[in-house]
Amino acid sequence: MQVDTLHTAQVTSVVLGLGATGLSCLEYLQNKQNLIACDDHISESRQSELKESYSQVEFLSSSECMQRTDIQEVIASPGISDEHPLVAKALSTNVPVICDIEIFAKTELAPIIAVTGTNGKSTVVSWLQYVLNSIGRPCLLAGNIGIPALTAIRDEHEISVLELSSFQLERTYSLAPKAALILNLSSDHLDRYVDEAAYQAAKERIYHNAQIIIVNRDAQNFAIPLDASKILSFGLNESKNDFGIIYQGTERFLSFKGKSLVPTSELPLIGEHNVSNALAVLACISAVGVNPDDAISGLLGFKGLPHRTELVAEINGVRYINDSKATNAGATIAAVSGDIQNIILIAGGDAKKAELRPLVTALHGKLKHSILIGQDAHQLESLLIKLAPCTNVESIESAVKTASKLAKFGDTVLLSPACSSLDMFKSYIHRGEKFISAVEGLSYE
Repeated sequence: MQVDTLHTAQVTSVVLGLGATGLSCLEYLQNKQNLIACDDHISESRQSELKESYSQVEFLSSSECMQRTDIQEVIASPGISDEHPLVAKALSTNVPVICDIEIFAKTELAPIIAVTGTNGKSTVVSWLQYVLNSIGRPCLLAGNIGIPALTAIRDEHEISVLELSSFQLERTYSLAPKAALILNLSSDHLDRYVDEAAYQAAKERIYHNAQIIIVNRDAQNFAIPLDASKILSFGLNESKNDFGIIYQGTERFLSFKGKSLVPTSELPLIGEHNVSNALAVLACISAVGVNPDDAISGLLGFKGLPHRTELVAEINGVRYINDSKATNAGATIAAVSGDIQNIILIAGGDAKKAELRPLVTALHGKLKHSILIGQDAHQLESLLIKLAPCTNVESIESAVKTASKLAKFGDTVLLSPACSSLDMFKSYIHRGEKFISAVEGLSYE
């Protein structure tokens, strides 16, 4: 359904949901007449505070909104499904249901790079923002990450980078990005969609009206609009026309049109998925007119998102990497994919009765030593001892100290637990922070 959303004084709009996104909509539209706010889940005291802050806004319950006959637009927060009574009524009566990104799209003047996918999009958009800022192209980063788009739009910027969820895309109609990318797609959110085809269709909306469509050659195919003006691709193979990988001797390089750019071994984030992510970043910046050669310094300077294969330090030629967010074996397998070798692995915690044997295949030929912590350390030891020596310790501090004594130049000390943290820590964030603190302590010795 194509909708026309004009935020004029004559249109009565309901902002449905008053979390961070909903409040950004209220703030942005507060001087508009005929604006209603609705959230049945906030406390009376919180609603009283909001009424004082937004005196021109009418605050109603869902049932009160259902009785109104003058509502011409619903601005729903992404987490609110089509089954919500007010949304369902709007859809059944052809009242437009949109989200904040639709308002942003009709307002933003700067070029937009829009990114979606099931996995990895937060890393890609954050890396992209870092690179653009590093070369003097001030970049707004918003959407399904960090600051809501209608809040961030006030900051000075030349380019907008949006991380978009399927929920946001299905309620956005006017988005016409300079470049659009679907990183990948796997089964997700089937509690919201009738089947995987519906989920994929929501993701594919990002390509509608895009000037440049960026395609991951290694991901499954997506429906590309027939009128696409330009297609740019990347993948973990050689390409004479786009971004890819080439070999020079035994060393792999990121490449563009067959020309080497930088060795993959120099990338700051480990794992084969991050080689692909780096290519995605280069493809996106190329789409907005940046020469890939000019982006390499920024590409190598990015440290990653906290607790996701995050380079904490390099001490005496040894890299210390925090991947505390790896709370299952699959995440650790991703972290050790690609070029990484000579791994001193810190792992363990609560395995949640999950299958850990795939770690043996993933670490074969790469593991130098395992340092194990937590309640399921012995379960991991029974598997990893087949590959390399194991040491059991009682704390993350002891693990880091032991690793530093074992490590030689060129080794990587990797915290990638493959287990939940809750047997010893408040969260994976707490575990990661303890690791970082212990590594920082090494640099002062």
